[in-house]
Amino acid sequence: MRALNLLVLLVVTGSIGTMREVSRKLLAAHADDPWHWTYGYSEQDVSKRLADRLGRSARRTPTWPEIEELYAAHLPEAQRGPLLALTAGMFIHAHGKLPKEYTGPVTQPHWATEPVVDADTIRTTIAEVIASTEPLVQAEDAVTSGPREAPSVPSPARSPEESKLWDALAIANRGFLKLQRRFNDLQSELRVAQARAEHSEAARDLHRQMTAGLEGNDLWAMAEQALAQLHPELTRAEVKNLMYERLRRPAGNQLA
Repeated sequence: MRALNLLVLLVVTGSIGTMREVSRKLLAAHADDPWHWTYGYSEQDVSKRLADRLGRSARRTPTWPEIEELYAAHLPEAQRGPLLALTAGMFIHAHGKLPKEYTGPVTQPHWATEPVVDADTIRTTIAEVIASTEPLVQAEDAVTSGPREAPSVPSPARSPEESKLWDALAIANRGFLKLQRRFNDLQSELRVAQARAEHSEAARDLHRQMTAGLEGNDLWAMAEQALAQLHPELTRAEVKNLMYERLRRPAGNQLA
């Protein structure tokens, strides 16, 4: 279990950075999905829950759908398949069988049967898999960006004044790209905040209906059935807990 958790953690954080950045991207990817487990949570809350599933003190391994959504949110498409194949190999060692949701190829790392494996060994394997996909990533870039320009003829040596102007242009360009990335991050955070506010209001109204008698019981049963179909891996008790967590908690916070 530990090796599988560490593999998933290193795959995701290796491409993004910190757990907080992973949480931010996951929140942005599912900002419009009120049934997703991240809905209504802050970055800190999501980071804590991810740590509970992937960290050193994790109580369980992530489910295969959770692994797939993490990879989909953080990896280029060309890298996703080979890294899922590698993860499937470790999933077999953790659970004794392939996940029912996965029908793709399986890769067994050479350290799969080792009782203890360190992070550097796993990072090396991940790097080898990513390196094998580089031609595919470059092909994707060529498709999305169009034909590349022909190499330009070397320009004559620049004067000191021209060099200063080019340096200033490079600095301005880097600053613009940095501001653009920050603007995109702020847009993602704004979408999450707006969706969370709408969800809190809707949850409060739904909670009032659910406490109104038989009609509320019917609504609760319908919502519980829908949630069970979305998450077949959960037990009935876990579905009920998830219902209270996603619907009643935001309503309580709004009323407080």
